[in-house]
Parts: sequence; structure tokens; C-alpha cells
Amino acid sequence: MSETTLPSAHQIGAIVDVDFQNSKYLKECQVSAVKFTEGKVFYDIKVPVGSINDFAILENVDSKCVVEPADIN
Repeated sequence: MSETTLPSAHQIGAIVDVDFQNSKYLKECQVSAVKFTEGKVFYDIKVPVGSINDFAILENVDSKCVVEPADIN
């Protein structure tokens, strides 16, 4: 089975950061879904919380807030 490449900057399963521009920045999140509307891309983002197996899903995050992971240690 071949993998489908979506016409979006980030693919399902990609590790990303979410930058809300108002000092809210989420690191090491994962794209769980990509949604398209006319002229716009939205992502569902899996955000780690608590222990290693706990996460929350942010739905319909605007593509302008989803960025490549910052290389900050």
C-alpha cells in the first residue's frame, strides 16, 4: 500500500510545533488530521499532556499556527 501525500505543508504523523503568536507555544505535537476548505488548510493536532501516553486533540487549528519544530534544547 502506497502512502498518500496531501497538498499541505505538513503530513499526517508529522511532528510540529503550534505557535498561537500570543506567547502560547506548544512543542513536539503531532498532526493527526488535515482538513481542507476553499482556499484554507486546517489541522487536527495531537498535543502531549501528562504522561507519555496522554494527549489532547486540538481540532481545526489554522495552518498559519502550525510550524516546523523549533530546534531549541
